[in-house]
Amino acid sequence: MYIEKISTKEQWIEFREQIIAYVKTLDRDLSFQGLNEEIAQLDTKFVEAFICRTDEGEAKGCVAYKDLGQGCCELKRFFVMPDFRRQGAGEALLNVAVNAARAQGFEWMYLDTLKALQSALRLYLRKGFKEIAPYYHNPMSDVVYLGLRLRAQKTETQKVRLGKQLNFCLEADKAKKIVRQTYLSDGSRKENDAEHAWHMTLMALILGEHANDANLDLLRVISLLIIHDLVEIYAGDTYAYDKSALSSQREREVAAANRLFALLPADQGAQMRSLWDEFEAWQTKEACFAHTLDNFQPVMLNAATDGRAWLEHQVRLSQVLGRNRRTAEGSTVLWQYACENFIRPQVSKGHLKED
Repeated sequence: MYIEKISTKEQWIEFREQIIAYVKTLDRDLSFQGLNEEIAQLDTKFVEAFICRTDEGEAKGCVAYKDLGQGCCELKRFFVMPDFRRQGAGEALLNVAVNAARAQGFEWMYLDTLKALQSALRLYLRKGFKEIAPYYHNPMSDVVYLGLRLRAQKTETQKVRLGKQLNFCLEADKAKKIVRQTYLSDGSRKENDAEHAWHMTLMALILGEHANDANLDLLRVISLLIIHDLVEIYAGDTYAYDKSALSSQREREVAAANRLFALLPADQGAQMRSLWDEFEAWQTKEACFAHTLDNFQPVMLNAATDGRAWLEHQVRLSQVLGRNRRTAEGSTVLWQYACENFIRPQVSKGHLKED
């Protein structure tokens, strides 16, 4: 048995065949990982990839790792053919990937696996991987996230780490200066991003019982709400009904996320970015409820101020309904209440024009 680094077109073709075999063996839908795109462009997706062969040269396993940024990498496509297991190939492949990533200067290696893959899970734990918070959204219910520190901490790391954390906290203070278009309930002035975030986290605690999913993780909802608008420190607030600004919103906010979360230590930066990505993806039950509150809160304040912001921007009913087309996914109760008690009265008063 031997392991070789992939560099030729022929080796990439073999690697692709190994991945296809891996997916068939796993029997799970990996489309959420962009698998088809990955298979089509393998040579651009990984920092390094490796193939394990028998002494006769037959490919029997593979592994790769990709760059996540901020000193972190992710172990990917770790697979050994069923007829070649229990011969040390898996451990050998894992050792090669870990050592290669360490040599490249990465500080952390992350991976996700499934609870059902007990042999692999035991190997990871034996090699020093520890269970960590999710670093990206995997919709599978039995997923386990693991991480391995590749480089030993230096004695001054705690001081450096604390410095980065406090620098991030000071940078986050700038959210208090990002003014939104929604007025406070008394109409005295417009709210800022920090007030908006505080208000929604409070509402999550109070209104969580009205979520569509009774098994909601409220702490995660609160985490999503606290994090998701921080990018506006650099990207600015994008008014919900400004077509021009909306067209560049995604580009501006991704660039802002890259800049902002890089201020944190690598592991925390990856975790905070994962929360931001989860909110943006709008797929988990927690993200759905967070979006519901993010939409519900300004509608509530608009109603409290007798449609003042809607009137100032000449917002029409169709725009409000379009903006809230997915609000019920987190809570049908809150959306129905908003329609009956916040939106319809403003339509009746002429403060929200019908098309």
